[in-house]
Amino acid sequence: MTDAIMDRRRFLAMGAALAAATALPIPAFARGDGSMSLRLKHSHTGEKLSVSWFRNGRFDQTAVGMLHVIMRDWREDRAVHMDLKLYVLLSMVQYVVGLDRTIMVNSAYRTPKTNQMLAERGGAAVNSQHLYGRAVDITIPGVDTALVRDMAVALRIGGVGHYPKSNFVHLDTGRVRTW
Repeated sequence: MTDAIMDRRRFLAMGAALAAATALPIPAFARGDGSMSLRLKHSHTGEKLSVSWFRNGRFDQTAVGMLHVIMRDWREDRAVHMDLKLYVLLSMVQYVVGLDRTIMVNSAYRTPKTNQMLAERGGAAVNSQHLYGRAVDITIPGVDTALVRDMAVALRIGGVGHYPKSNFVHLDTGRVRTW
């Protein structure tokens, strides 16, 4: 069996675990030890973060704060409390593609000023989920964006936008939709 098929099966199993959760979806599969980690690099600032943000059934508030900072609007250096479900989604993607891979954050939180500037250029929705700390645009070096899109769509957590020409995938925790 190929690695891609195994990854898809492992991913679907994780999606089933997530769907069974009721409140904030904390997947029991996490990393086998109940923890969730993220390895991120911001494509514009070069900042790197490798952090275990959920352990032993609890959020590590310091680690979550560090995630909020790397997901900030880098143009205006402003951070907000991001939707924790977004971190769950990213952790699931990270788990499937490999914990040794780094997720490149291209854009996460956007201030109204930044979003308006991007919308005027045709690169953002006027009422983007990025404004509310519920969206991230990512690339994973060495991983086809179509695979990332398919994984996220299967989870049915929120919106998934695929931008193959620009080599990124938009993930958000708003209503379920694709484009």
